[in-house]
Parts: sequence; C-alpha cells; structure tokens
Amino acid sequence: MFMIIYCIMTAVARVHSGDEEYFVLERKLTNLDGRRYRKGNLVWLDANVRHNSYSPEDALLVVNFRWSNSSSPEFG
Repeated sequence: MFMIIYCIMTAVARVHSGDEEYFVLERKLTNLDGRRYRKGNLVWLDANVRHNSYSPEDALLVVNFRWSNSSSPEFG
C-alpha cells in the first residue's frame, strides 16, 4: 500500500497488470472518463483497464496495487 500526493496536472493513460484501488483523503481527482472523485471516495480499477487521473489541486490518496505473483509493478 502506498500513500501518494497526486499533483499531476495531466496524465498519460496507462494500464496495470493487476487491480488498483485508491481512497481519496483530500481534495479532488478527475479520471479519463470524466468521473470526478472527491474526499471520501473509494475507487476500484480492474486489471488491464486503461485509465488516467489528474488533480490540479494536489489530491492526497491512499493507493493499493494488486499484482499476481508473476507480475511486477509498472507505473507507465
């Protein structure tokens, strides 16, 4: 599990080999599909789902990545 300050103004869409979940602790985050998440929202993204998020307000998130034993974390 990671705590991340998400301060990206724009982001390139990416795909992870495992599931990803995050909880918004502070401020707001906007996803590629236009969905907006704010403080208190829990977001789940299945493995191999193309996504990106951005936060001009420097959102604070707790992020949990889930990878299979045969895969390694990739962030690009």
